[in-house]
Amino acid sequence: MDDFEFLEPSTSNRHSTTTTMEWIDPKTKLKEIFSTKYSILFRRDQVFVHPSSSSSSANTSKYPSSIPGVIFLLESHGIYYFSWIPYLLLLKLNERLVVHVKSNGEVVTKNYFKNSIPTPTSPLVIHNSEYMSATIGPSTTTTTTTTTSTNSYASSSYTILLPLQQLYSIKKVIPSMGYSFIIIVDANGISHSPLYFHDGHVQELFNKLQYYCTCKKSPHDSNLYLLSVTDTPHHSDELNKSMEQFSFDSYLDDVLKNTQGKPSQDSSNNNNTFTNALLEWGSKIHKTAKHMFSPPPPPSTHHSPSPSSFEHVMMESQELPSMMPLVTKIDTLIKSNYFVSTFDIQHYLDSETGKLIHIPQFKQDVYFYPYMEDGIRNMAWKFLLGYYPYSSTYEERQVIEVTYQQEYQVMKQQWKSLLPKQLERMALFNDTKHRIEKDVTRTDRNVFVEDSCVELQILHDILLTYSYCYNYDLQYCQGMNDYASICIQVCQSNEVEAFWMFVAMMDQKHIASHFQMNSSSIAAQLKHLASLIQVLDFEFYTYLQQKEALNLFFCFRWLLVKCKREFELEQCKVLWDKLFSEYYGEYFVLFVVCAMVMEKRQEIMEKEYAFDEILRVTVELSGKLDLNRIVGRAEELYKKYGLEMEKRKCMEETILL
Repeated sequence: MDDFEFLEPSTSNRHSTTTTMEWIDPKTKLKEIFSTKYSILFRRDQVFVHPSSSSSSANTSKYPSSIPGVIFLLESHGIYYFSWIPYLLLLKLNERLVVHVKSNGEVVTKNYFKNSIPTPTSPLVIHNSEYMSATIGPSTTTTTTTTTSTNSYASSSYTILLPLQQLYSIKKVIPSMGYSFIIIVDANGISHSPLYFHDGHVQELFNKLQYYCTCKKSPHDSNLYLLSVTDTPHHSDELNKSMEQFSFDSYLDDVLKNTQGKPSQDSSNNNNTFTNALLEWGSKIHKTAKHMFSPPPPPSTHHSPSPSSFEHVMMESQELPSMMPLVTKIDTLIKSNYFVSTFDIQHYLDSETGKLIHIPQFKQDVYFYPYMEDGIRNMAWKFLLGYYPYSSTYEERQVIEVTYQQEYQVMKQQWKSLLPKQLERMALFNDTKHRIEKDVTRTDRNVFVEDSCVELQILHDILLTYSYCYNYDLQYCQGMNDYASICIQVCQSNEVEAFWMFVAMMDQKHIASHFQMNSSSIAAQLKHLASLIQVLDFEFYTYLQQKEALNLFFCFRWLLVKCKREFELEQCKVLWDKLFSEYYGEYFVLFVVCAMVMEKRQEIMEKEYAFDEILRVTVELSGKLDLNRIVGRAEELYKKYGLEMEKRKCMEETILL
């Protein structure tokens, strides 16, 4: 850090060096950008400025001890910008952009900053003329209404907005203790205040910048990146494209665009407009999304949306599909009297070859069997998830197991044999490993009680082997630990079986697509869910639209981990039995989620809840839902939706005649 001079932000500093670039007031320019057409290309929340650390002035009492904010890469009118904006300023510029999800799953809304701003390590006082201020300490919390003070100005005065052409260098510092941070030097040679990544993932910024400019390491300092920008952003090479996949994490890229209220010639457009508040939590386009969205083009000087911008995915198609393949068996709906008293996998296998010969009956019985032990579920899931092909024989399955054993050990050994000298130069691997270790320690601790239990080590090894050796392009994201944990339990702590069951789950059930960068899979599912509500309960649909809650953001976690955290663990396994059987098709999870939303439908409308209140009451459903009630209601919604779509189809055919 000796190479950099930390300057207290002030207008005089902007002009104290060379005049190689024209200084622009960041607050004024940001206000201009957010009032016109713009795209958010990248977002990283929970990035702090520590004024007491960055200021060269001895007197820093007028500054907050730390200032929370967000990093954006923006595009507006063909110009690409790097920005760091404190949340208090963002509230004034565009309060909807404040919404995000922290790495621990906590949803942060605008009211979070209107009422209090907690910091991880030290008390923080923030004052603002329009909003509440709070002092948050380790043990006490006091909230008072204040008027304008110097701290409000001081916080916003650290705002950074630089065209990418005016970025000269970025230094990355990853200390052995404390938060990683970056130091930006602009074209005038001014060192801006260090930006501390309290939630980690500092490397993601560099991965994303490589898409829009050339980042070369200094020959004298491997942590110093020199930047240069061509006329148009580009993919540098295959390695960079692969490395960009490390932009993984459990955040929501909130790109809210309220199209509500715009005039439309087509009434269907009015039904399909809703605000977008989504994530950078990622997912690849799966089978349904591919029919809805075109692959995002690379950014250009024309106002093309970002490949990672959720807004692009949601706005690409303004109309919901007229007939979605959500209901596939109208003729076999709801066997209310059907009951499976016993479940024996051998009953569905050919006695000589071992092939699964009664597949439809097998799937139906898995769906309706009220409870199966993990030993039985293990074999059932192996067929349902594609771990074993349905046509595999006894002998072929033995060969598969031996192959899986050998391949897993080879992959696992790849990361276990890394030398200390290698690890010193593998920041991405170390970052992944650190996040896995952090998440493992808080996964299903009601089951994995002891810190030293073997299952936690198995979970760690499975996730690291998957992200580093099996699916390097995807990499680890929070939520994967939920799926892998269930696999370990179902496979009764057999590490190799649990790994390949996890792989099958990620690949065959499109779950891996939930965790890709551009979020198109979650976007498609939420869009389908909105269309379900539109068909099944138009009054509720209209209400959500009026309250700007039709983004259904509050359903995100339910879809991401298939409601694992909303039900007791054994109930979750039973639910997954039903979902993996696909007895009611691969989109039945949408009807389950719709049924969960309907649990609070009356309360939401009677009390006229806005988005924040809807989010609160849906979060409170966790652990309080009855699975049989929810599944029964989902089946009824499935039937109602299917009959309604059949009715519409007949009406369309009649009109054509």
